[in-house]
Amino acid sequence: MGPPVYFHRRKLHFESLPNTGGKQFGQLALPYWIAKKEPDVVLTLGDFWMLSWMWKSDIITTWTYWFPIDGVPITDDIKRMLKRVDIPVCFSKFGYNLCTEAGIRCYYIPHGVNTKIFRPLPEEEKRRTKIEYGIPPDKKVIIRVDRNQRRKKIPQTLLPLRSSMSGIPTLCFTSTWTSGIRKAGTWSSLRSV
Repeated sequence: MGPPVYFHRRKLHFESLPNTGGKQFGQLALPYWIAKKEPDVVLTLGDFWMLSWMWKSDIITTWTYWFPIDGVPITDDIKRMLKRVDIPVCFSKFGYNLCTEAGIRCYYIPHGVNTKIFRPLPEEEKRRTKIEYGIPPDKKVIIRVDRNQRRKKIPQTLLPLRSSMSGIPTLCFTSTWTSGIRKAGTWSSLRSV
């Protein structure tokens, strides 16, 4: 292993590599790094469609796959993929229950947020940050981190927010990774919310 890696001033006791490469979701990069580093374990996190190439590959190492289950029923392709995974880990009780009902041995480790690192800023820092980015200090800022596409149902998830924000005069909505907003057909839906 190379020099120590730090994240938020904390030393990591493992090496983490980003998902990079010319092909979708590490199809070129991951096999290269596995051959180069010869890890004891590879941990992946992502949707099945992102990593479906892995269960068909000839990668030989212990594979821990931390995954969501977001639909019913669990498809035969997903079942085959999970049988190839050495340590399947669901990050929702919903997914864990569906997998165990389908006879798939798996573990449950929920997603989590370290609230000592990720927490609301003090009010004065929020105000300064809004001014720095040209946002009026009296506006509420909602940040949604996901890909803007039809299947994420962004307008539908904003409807409860709209009703809970009644009486608040201003709202600034920011969505990340919005390259497909017009093509996905959500722009007019967002305006209507």
